Amino acid sequence: DLSTGMTVERIVVPLTLDHRYDRGVSVAASLAERFGLPMLFVCVDLGAGDSIDLDRRALMDAACGAFVAAHPSIVVDDLVLVAIDDPAVALADHLESQDLVILATEAMEGPAGSFAQHLVGNSSSPVLMFGPAAAVGDLEGDVVVAVDGSVLAERSIPAAFGFAAALGSNVRLMEVVPSAVSEHVRRLKERGERVSENAYIRDLAARLDDTRVSWMVIHHDDPAVALSEAARQADAAMIVMSTHGREGFVAQVFNSIALETVRYSRCPVLVQRPVSEPLSAITG
Repeated sequence: DLSTGMTVERIVVPLTLDHRYDRGVSVAASLAERFGLPMLFVCVDLGAGDSIDLDRRALMDAACGAFVAAHPSIVVDDLVLVAIDDPAVALADHLESQDLVILATEAMEGPAGSFAQHLVGNSSSPVLMFGPAAAVGDLEGDVVVAVDGSVLAERSIPAAFGFAAALGSNVRLMEVVPSAVSEHVRRLKERGERVSENAYIRDLAARLDDTRVSWMVIHHDDPAVALSEAARQADAAMIVMSTHGREGFVAQVFNSIALETVRYSRCPVLVQRPVSEPLSAITG
């Protein structure tokens, strides 16, 4: 059932100990308090062997201590990981499928973009990403789901329903149709063919059969820009997207669209690798 929700048992926040990249902490705290969820702060230390930078450990202890003092109702744990090669892979290895990762980034190019992309590509956990244009505040508004006609993209729908139910909001399905496709459909109609570029998303909404669901088709040649602008106009709480897996040309193209959406969007973007089957109802 596509319309089932998702289970979140813990909120994980990668800490860089740099305020530019730790903007998501306030949102994580708000969700943890609202739904009674524990939190895990993770700091990845690029060290050698099993060594840990003692200064980083001390800074981590201080940051967690200050957080606990400000949020005494939240159960908090912390972890300093040593990563010899890829910090995102080191973090992914410690995640469970029912963790929600909240990650903020100032720019999606270079190390920050690589970390986000590698984390999503190596973990089945959903990652809520705040890009440079995203406001950090309470999550209010509809949950936008990006679909593209594929079953893999539809695997993000359970997460969207889970958040919509938790936030008391609705779900908006959005499909971006390139101008070349729209022109092809127009020519077919002129020849008397019974075709519709809205057929897929209309059928998807009918299959979901839920009064909380609405849909729209956007005509644009840049999916990331189109989704970001449509979400802004809708005052959406978040955009939900599914990647198409780890490898291959299609995966690279779709992953780049997801990361570009994070770059432009004024709301957070929830990105998740497709899971083998829909998830159950959200905690809380």
